[in-house]
Amino acid sequence: MFFGLCNVPATFQSMMNHIFTDMIREGWLIIYIDNMLIISNDLETHRIRTKQVLKRLQEHDLYLKAEKSEFEVTEVEYLGVILKPGQVLMDPVKLKAILEWQTPKTVKQVQAFLGFRNFYRRFIRDYSQVQQEPYYANKDLTTSGTLVPSYLSHSRKRNAITKFTIENYLQ
Repeated sequence: MFFGLCNVPATFQSMMNHIFTDMIREGWLIIYIDNMLIISNDLETHRIRTKQVLKRLQEHDLYLKAEKSEFEVTEVEYLGVILKPGQVLMDPVKLKAILEWQTPKTVKQVQAFLGFRNFYRRFIRDYSQVQQEPYYANKDLTTSGTLVPSYLSHSRKRNAITKFTIENYLQ
């Protein structure tokens, strides 16, 4: 499927939802565009479900790339997070990027950092409190687009992200 057109991802998602409606409703298949996640409690059930998904893909002339697929794993990176039984964790690569993020000096840099951080808000204890200061700092920008010196707590906010709590997401 050609993803260069503006509504192709939405159309593809709708098609996948339609094809796999029953499996999605049962709660053991999660699909985001072309990312499929099969959830099982044991290996036997997982193999049965995997065969069902592969058969359905075949029936609709849809194909998987073997090099992009992982089967029968208990830990997987999916849509920017690490999934383990009963846990959703921050991706260590993303966490490292946050820790190494330079102090923002322009409006765009603050917005980029806040957007990146916002993705991981569920892992940050008291996120709204941590978030509040950068929001006000964002309002205290000079007309040239550079930050005023009062915004010096970047490292404290950056480090708050590392003190995340693990959600019990999948049970």
